[in-house]
Amino acid sequence: PVFLMTLKTAKLATLSFFLTFFIASCDRAVIVDPFLPPDLDPRTFTHLDLGNPTSADENPANTDNFLLKKSTFAISYNNTLRHANWVSWETNATYLGNAARTDDFAPDNSLPTGFVKVLPTEFFTTGFDRGHVLPSADRTFNSAENRETFLMTNMIPQAPLLNRESWNNLEQYCRDLVRSGYNIYVVAGAYGTGGDGTNGAATTVGNGVNVPARNYKIIVATKQTSVSMITRDAIVIATDFPNSNDITNNRDWVRFITTPEEIEKDAKVSFFTGVSTTLRNDFRKRLFNIDDAQIKVETSCKKFDNRTLYVGTEGGCYYFTNGGNKSYVDRSLCDC
Repeated sequence: PVFLMTLKTAKLATLSFFLTFFIASCDRAVIVDPFLPPDLDPRTFTHLDLGNPTSADENPANTDNFLLKKSTFAISYNNTLRHANWVSWETNATYLGNAARTDDFAPDNSLPTGFVKVLPTEFFTTGFDRGHVLPSADRTFNSAENRETFLMTNMIPQAPLLNRESWNNLEQYCRDLVRSGYNIYVVAGAYGTGGDGTNGAATTVGNGVNVPARNYKIIVATKQTSVSMITRDAIVIATDFPNSNDITNNRDWVRFITTPEEIEKDAKVSFFTGVSTTLRNDFRKRLFNIDDAQIKVETSCKKFDNRTLYVGTEGGCYYFTNGGNKSYVDRSLCDC
């Protein structure tokens, strides 16, 4: 009788645990088995709905464009460069919670046999940060999701002043959009070779990890609940940053706004293939105007003749004329 009573109590405790977990999970409208690994989470995978910019796939023979599907994001991994070509994800309110930053940097053991697994220590003393592509703060629903953002496949060698200032400020603005009721779909990546960090210029760090020349980010923000429902009302933001302490120092993210089309040409990618041709052609040419932003953009950067200023690939400062041409002004005017 004592044994049966103990067994009955254990069953009731287990049932209570699963009911509690189910109730806590209702904001995602799914039942998540807490004992499943993150990559087996039955939640709908939406992180490639906006498109696959390089047609990456899961064939290990495609070593420089290998598709990794994580529980809450997707990666095109380049084994030669030893970092991601791009990372793609959705963030909505259900991904944001109170889970603490885990800081659990780790090699990605899900890479196929023969792939190089970059170690967390390879960036040490190089003058470059282990820069998140998908930010840790976009995945705070639980510790498992946050921990996954610390896999080294989600890291690029990033100039510290870029990583900690303008790149970080744009990440925060994206979360402001989410907290204001938008769902955001993001593709962020890197291209080229050669950047400058706190120790000066470099082309590689660690065991041959490429230092990219540029870091870009494409954001589509919508009040719609799926990509299939997106309309021309969506907000489109495209930014292209030099991986440079010198050029990004004291310049906020608004100085690096460009069009998706320009990034496509330079990075050899194709955005928005998950939407209609009409919508794609519209989105590709968008130049985000901070003055007309639905959610206020807070920046201390100066303007010239009441026009937003931008920083070019070589650090030059310019604005767009009424005719759509670039007009350069003194570089100091682009300092924030």
